[in-house]
Amino acid sequence: MPARALRIVIIEDNHNTADWLARLLRMVGHIVDVAYSGEEGIQAATRCSADAVVSDINLPGLDGWEVARQLRARAATAKTRLIAVTGYCENDAACRARDSGYDFLVAKPADPLDLLSLLMW
Repeated sequence: MPARALRIVIIEDNHNTADWLARLLRMVGHIVDVAYSGEEGIQAATRCSADAVVSDINLPGLDGWEVARQLRARAATAKTRLIAVTGYCENDAACRARDSGYDFLVAKPADPLDLLSLLMW
């Protein structure tokens, strides 16, 4: 069990991946919302003042880079821990993640223990 339950929003267009990650995080005691698009994710994170957002980068509509920029621009989510998860870790991905506002960039498939350690602070 975590020291305290975090409110986490998962933004992932692959329903199986999003739902699997949500189950894992709930099993260890976190409160989790799932959004399947960038727009839905921004709304969910803002609505609940999320402690953390785990977002795919390659999303339909608003991509993950824009999701991070918009979350950083909102008072309710400006200090939210943002974790990018992507299968496209090209050379400039870490710089783009940082410039967009992400705290961390994780390559898919994400190791569950690594992801859990990034959520704790």
